[in-house]
Amino acid sequence: MKLQTLNEQQILITLIALSLLLLSAYIFGTLIEKIKGPGIVLATVAYSANIISLEFFTVLILTTMLSSLIAGYFLRYQQKLDKNIFNKLS
Repeated sequence: MKLQTLNEQQILITLIALSLLLLSAYIFGTLIEKIKGPGIVLATVAYSANIISLEFFTVLILTTMLSSLIAGYFLRYQQKLDKNIFNKLS
Protein backbone atom coordinates (compact mmCIF):
# COMPACT_ATOMS: atom_id res chain seq x y z
CA MET A 1 0.00 0.00 0.00
CA LYS A 2 1.76 3.14 -1.25
CA LEU A 3 0.37 6.55 -0.37
CA GLN A 4 0.82 9.13 -3.11
CA THR A 5 0.48 12.39 -1.21
CA LEU A 6 1.09 13.85 2.19
CA ASN A 7 -2.65 14.51 2.55
CA GLU A 8 -3.43 10.82 2.10
CA GLN A 9 -0.87 9.99 4.78
CA GLN A 10 -2.32 12.56 7.18
CA ILE A 11 -5.87 11.31 6.62
CA LEU A 12 -4.78 7.69 7.08
CA ILE A 13 -2.95 8.46 10.34
CA THR A 14 -5.94 10.40 11.67
CA LEU A 15 -8.37 7.60 10.84
CA ILE A 16 -6.09 4.96 12.36
CA ALA A 17 -5.98 7.08 15.49
CA LEU A 18 -9.78 6.83 15.50
CA SER A 19 -9.21 3.04 15.61
CA LEU A 20 -10.69 2.22 12.23
CA LEU A 21 -9.52 -0.86 10.44
CA LEU A 22 -6.52 -0.23 8.23
CA LEU A 23 -8.43 -1.11 5.03
CA SER A 24 -11.31 1.21 5.92
CA ALA A 25 -8.91 4.01 6.74
CA TYR A 26 -7.00 3.56 3.49
CA ILE A 27 -10.18 3.47 1.38
CA PHE A 28 -11.64 6.52 3.07
CA GLY A 29 -8.40 8.52 3.03
CA THR A 30 -7.67 7.81 -0.60
CA LEU A 31 -11.17 8.65 -1.78
CA ILE A 32 -11.44 11.84 0.24
CA GLU A 33 -8.17 12.98 -1.28
CA LYS A 34 -9.49 12.25 -4.76
CA ILE A 35 -12.78 14.14 -4.42
CA LYS A 36 -11.44 17.36 -2.94
CA GLY A 37 -11.53 19.05 -6.31
CA PRO A 38 -8.08 20.56 -6.89
CA GLY A 39 -8.51 19.64 -10.54
CA ILE A 40 -11.32 22.16 -10.97
CA VAL A 41 -9.26 24.95 -9.42
CA LEU A 42 -6.19 24.10 -11.48
CA ALA A 43 -8.22 23.86 -14.68
CA THR A 44 -9.92 27.21 -14.00
CA VAL A 45 -6.64 28.99 -13.32
CA ALA A 46 -4.99 27.46 -16.39
CA TYR A 47 -7.96 28.38 -18.61
CA SER A 48 -8.12 31.92 -17.22
CA ALA A 49 -4.43 32.39 -18.02
CA ASN A 50 -5.03 31.05 -21.56
CA ILE A 51 -2.65 28.14 -20.96
CA ILE A 52 -5.19 25.51 -22.02
CA SER A 53 -7.95 25.48 -24.60
CA LEU A 54 -11.67 25.38 -23.89
CA GLU A 55 -11.81 21.76 -25.05
CA PHE A 56 -9.05 20.65 -22.66
CA PHE A 57 -10.66 22.68 -19.85
CA THR A 58 -13.91 20.80 -20.47
CA VAL A 59 -12.10 17.45 -20.40
CA LEU A 60 -10.44 18.32 -17.08
CA ILE A 61 -13.72 19.40 -15.49
CA LEU A 62 -15.58 16.32 -16.71
CA THR A 63 -12.77 14.06 -15.52
CA THR A 64 -12.86 15.65 -12.07
CA MET A 65 -16.64 15.28 -11.89
CA LEU A 66 -16.48 11.66 -13.06
CA SER A 67 -13.81 10.76 -10.50
CA SER A 68 -15.94 12.34 -7.76
CA LEU A 69 -18.93 10.27 -8.83
CA ILE A 70 -16.87 7.08 -8.93
CA ALA A 71 -15.46 7.79 -5.47
CA GLY A 72 -18.96 8.30 -4.06
CA TYR A 73 -20.28 5.09 -5.60
CA PHE A 74 -17.23 3.19 -4.37
CA LEU A 75 -17.83 4.42 -0.81
CA ARG A 76 -21.46 3.35 -1.09
CA TYR A 77 -20.37 -0.06 -2.41
CA GLN A 78 -17.95 -0.51 0.49
CA GLN A 79 -20.72 0.35 2.92
CA LYS A 80 -23.02 -2.24 1.32
CA LEU A 81 -20.32 -4.88 1.80
CA ASP A 82 -19.90 -4.01 5.46
CA LYS A 83 -22.57 -1.80 7.02
CA ASN A 84 -20.33 -0.93 9.97
CA ILE A 85 -17.24 0.03 7.98
CA PHE A 86 -17.56 3.78 8.61
CA ASN A 87 -19.56 3.78 11.87
CA LYS A 88 -16.68 5.07 13.94
CA LEU A 89 -16.59 8.27 11.90
CA SER A 90 -19.94 9.42 13.22
